[in-house]
Amino acid sequence: ANELKLDGATCVDTGIQLLKSGISDAWTVVADVTFSDTTANQTMICCMQEDGFMGFKLKYSGGASVQWGTTSYNSNSTTNREIMVIRHEAGSRNVTVYSSKAYENSIDTQTLTKSIDTQSDSTLVLGANKTDAGVINDYAKGTIHSCRIWYGDLGDTDCRKIVGWSRETYLFEVGGF
Repeated sequence: ANELKLDGATCVDTGIQLLKSGISDAWTVVADVTFSDTTANQTMICCMQEDGFMGFKLKYSGGASVQWGTTSYNSNSTTNREIMVIRHEAGSRNVTVYSSKAYENSIDTQTLTKSIDTQSDSTLVLGANKTDAGVINDYAKGTIHSCRIWYGDLGDTDCRKIVGWSRETYLFEVGGF
């Protein structure tokens, strides 16, 4: 997705079943998002079963927040633009979340742990939460500037580079006319 404007009433079901093979597959999701409203639980990206144990979602909870099963990470970014990476290593029950913390001077990472394997037929939905029965709720207001999926583990170094790109320093020279 690129520059997907979310009005709090629409969403996109991608049909992608990212967790169908369980923990055996590695994957990485990169999301560049801005919430324009501070309503709790509005969901930008969701690939989670209704019971909340299987899958993940990127939702608003005082800022961009990633829920993995029953554990979560909160960037506390309120309505600031936020780049977040959710990284799953093959065979792991856990995910690592990387946050740009664009309103601070450093990036942040946190591993979200689970004690059970994750496997789900849930599809990846942009802009809302989708229940197992197909009911859509918790629509988001804001923008998904970019959302990318890699069917593989990008590794710690590349994930840090992705969320830290806005802090890169470039030198430019200006010539006279």
